[in-house]
Amino acid sequence: MLQKIKNIFAKKLTDLSRWLCGKKADTTIIEIEGLTKAQKIALEDMLKTWEWLGGIGGSRWTGFYADGDGNFRPKIKIDGRKPEFTKLVDREKLWDGDEYKIDFDVIAWALHKD
Repeated sequence: MLQKIKNIFAKKLTDLSRWLCGKKADTTIIEIEGLTKAQKIALEDMLKTWEWLGGIGGSRWTGFYADGDGNFRPKIKIDGRKPEFTKLVDREKLWDGDEYKIDFDVIAWALHKD
């Protein structure tokens, strides 16, 4: 009986995980202009870290220092359009002091409620 309960729980957890992460992954094209060589290297390293974490099943906060009062002035397009702030979350809750943290699970839950 215990094994049956474990199997049911595992299936429900897998179903929830698929729903939160999406059953089908979309391809998104991100274009960034105006990066210095150092900024490009740092962003590429962070993106590779995301890929690595996904591959090993690791969950971590990652960060990138956006030096807007320095020379960080990117021009960004996502799938050919300018990015927009999401309306699915309270923007004030995304800031922890001077750190911006966004969790896609919160967005997935907000999408599920609609």
